Amino acid sequence: MRTNVIEEIDWSVGQVLDALKRSGLERSTWVIFTSDNGPWLCYGNHAGSAKPLREGKGTNWEGGTREPCIMRWPGHIPAGADTWDMLMTIDLFPTVEMTGIRAFTTARGA
Repeated sequence: MRTNVIEEIDWSVGQVLDALKRSGLERSTWVIFTSDNGPWLCYGNHAGSAKPLREGKGTNWEGGTREPCIMRWPGHIPAGADTWDMLMTIDLFPTVEMTGIRAFTTARGA
């Protein structure tokens, strides 16, 4: 099952990136791919694992808060860059808005 999920995510993200390229928005779009708070441990083996981190969703341990985040923004984020800095997604959009970046525009410029 896990392989199928990863393949579907890979295909879906590829479709989004292709659409951005076709529409001429590739270089002006900040793509953020992240997760939310680790696995549901109450579902046992069905929910996945945060190993080697401790615990999962609903806890303050790293398995509940440290999640992967991949960002792509040509011309702003260098390809291959990485960081161990913490980011809370609850703060992401307010922080972007404070910078003056128009985060919620459409292809029509609305």
